[in-house]
Amino acid sequence: MSVYGVWINGGEKLTENRAAIRIPYDGEPFAEVALAGAGELAAAVEAAAAAAPRMRAMSREDRSAILRRAHTALLGAKEDFARTIASESGKPLGEARIEVERGASTLLFASEEAHRLAGEVVPMDAARGGEGRWAMTVREPLGVIAAITPFNFPLNLSLHKIAPAIAAGNSVVHKPASATP
Repeated sequence: MSVYGVWINGGEKLTENRAAIRIPYDGEPFAEVALAGAGELAAAVEAAAAAAPRMRAMSREDRSAILRRAHTALLGAKEDFARTIASESGKPLGEARIEVERGASTLLFASEEAHRLAGEVVPMDAARGGEGRWAMTVREPLGVIAAITPFNFPLNLSLHKIAPAIAAGNSVVHKPASATP
C-alpha cells in the first residue's frame, strides 16, 4: 500500500498522523495519507506567502507556460489519475477518466486566460461629463489563495480553484476533501 505525504514548498513531507484511504465499494485499503496539523498548515502558508512576490512578478507568458506543462503532464498520466480517483471515490473508471480530461481542459483554459488578465480600458461616456474620458483597470494578484475542495470531483474542482489562481499570479494553499485527498 502506498503512503503519501503532504506537499509543502515543493516537497513531500510525511507526518506521524495518517489516515487510511479505503476503496468505497469493497472497503479494501488503497493508500495511506499523511495528515497536516497546525505546524504543517503554518509551514504551507509561510511558503505560499514567500512565493507570492515571485508569482506576482512572473510574466503572464511564464504563468501560462506553467499551466500548459501541467496540462500536458496530466494528460500523460491520465490513466494513473483516473484509477486513483476511482479507487478513492468509488466513481466508475469511465467517469474518472472524463474528470481527468475536464481537469486538463481547465488547465489549458487557465493557461489561455493568463494572457488576458492584464486589465481593461473603459470609455466613461455612459454618464454626463464622461465624454472623451477613459478609465483604465489593472488586474493585480491577491497573494495567497486558500483552495478548499469537495470530494465529488476531487481533481477537476481542485483545478477549478488552483489553475485560475496561478493564471492570475497568486500562490495557493490547497486543502482537499478528507475522503479524496
